Amino acid sequence: MIVNNLGRDIEIAIRQELARQAVQEIPEITPIVKLMVAFQIRFEELLKAVIASRTNKEKLPPIDIPSIIGSEKDWHQAELTLRATPHNLSAIVVTLWTICELTEKSGEFYLQISRNTAQPSERLFYNSLAEIKKILKRRLSGILHSIYNEVWEDIGFAPFILKKD
Repeated sequence: MIVNNLGRDIEIAIRQELARQAVQEIPEITPIVKLMVAFQIRFEELLKAVIASRTNKEKLPPIDIPSIIGSEKDWHQAELTLRATPHNLSAIVVTLWTICELTEKSGEFYLQISRNTAQPSERLFYNSLAEIKKILKRRLSGILHSIYNEVWEDIGFAPFILKKD
């Protein structure tokens, strides 16, 4: 129960941080932040259902990954909006770094819970929560890497050291 409450509190804190990011008024990234806030709300609802099921000694709620993460179409549209508008690249990169780190660290939290849970059903459930966070992190990382490519294109050199053979 304590773990579930802590997880819910972490997710609420992440949503509050996303709300602060949205207030920064970086118009290019607003659609992505809105998708993340919607994700956080759905994820928090799932955790509330877990807390309720544990209190009532019921089985864990089902996880509908596509509805939690959001549609591929919405994410694609958010990325197209980001690419179509003039960029404040440094602000976008820092904001995406923050969101990616929050997503990755919260995913690690659920992975750690799954590794330290004795019940197989709970282990599977928390591992699934970690996987949801991993999927979301990959999606965000893809957007971040497209921004990196634009940065390197603007400055004119590759982001890696070229080695001599």
